[in-house]
Amino acid sequence: MCRFGWILCVLVSLLAGSLSAETASTTQPASREREQMDAIAARVAASQPDWWDSVKLDIPKTLDLTWPDRPADWSKSIDMYIFRTYDHRPARHREACKFLTAIVTTNPDNPRAQYKASLRLGQYYGLLLHDYARGAYWYRRAARHGPLFAFHQTNLAYCYWKLGSKELALAELGNVRNIQTARLLGEIGEIDKVKSLTDAMGDFGAVVMGDTYRYHGRFKEALESYNRVTTRPGQVVFGRNFGRAGAEAIPSFEAAAAGKFTDGTYTGESAGFRGPIKVEATIKGGRIATVKVVSSRDDWPLSAQVMIPAEIVEKQSVHNVDTVTGATYTSAGVINAAAKAVGSSAK
Repeated sequence: MCRFGWILCVLVSLLAGSLSAETASTTQPASREREQMDAIAARVAASQPDWWDSVKLDIPKTLDLTWPDRPADWSKSIDMYIFRTYDHRPARHREACKFLTAIVTTNPDNPRAQYKASLRLGQYYGLLLHDYARGAYWYRRAARHGPLFAFHQTNLAYCYWKLGSKELALAELGNVRNIQTARLLGEIGEIDKVKSLTDAMGDFGAVVMGDTYRYHGRFKEALESYNRVTTRPGQVVFGRNFGRAGAEAIPSFEAAAAGKFTDGTYTGESAGFRGPIKVEATIKGGRIATVKVVSSRDDWPLSAQVMIPAEIVEKQSVHNVDTVTGATYTSAGVINAAAKAVGSSAK
């Protein structure tokens, strides 16, 4: 076992027993559902993930594990190390969790390091590894040491929603007003709330509204929303591109929704953040067997290009696929391109 493993077990066991009490001491009394959800998350976090012992961790001796905000030597910067080593590499996200846990265990009296490591653990577990209980646990733990800004609040809401609590998800999103929040509200099914948010967001809001309708299979309304972007003069080119891409993909979504596919390998292309994204889909036995991104200029975060194809195969659908927080336009590009590939196979 990793030399940090036994420390982790002791640390998390203590935290599991104290989290509910700490939560109850905040200015807003915790609801019974929040207490129950926190208890579930704490129980999960009290044990190591099943992959833990199989992941090797080799921490460079040059790193300053106290994680100062302004390191004297940037070669020792934790932020730079995480960005270069883990953020771009989905295959190393588990290792990132082990590394960040080492930061927590070696800095018991350093609130700032605890805060930054816990935020990252919430993001990696909840958003990138789909381990929603551990994601919620670490985000709640981070909130003991500092604020959860909009990005992290939305991620915590996503964890709660995936754990089955729409009430807690909506509570986290209550004071957040941005594109990311609107997208999650759409996936949760709060379409009226999405509309009230996106009406004031111009082209980007119209794209999100279109994506929301498309997510729920309301293709006619989705097309109307996308066309509000593409037909208005003088708008932001970036927004127009995604409105146009969404509109172009609607016939493919409609074809794919029937679920009657012809075996073979098909490709589709749509706009990504930095340029076109090309996706290849293989149909076997009338089912979506594989979906993969074969070319893309989008270089970060790469998780969207791995997670979304996997979800399409799992759900056997392209229209109700969750976007990846922090990768909004890459997600849209992958989903639209996949729809074109899968839709072209429809009988």
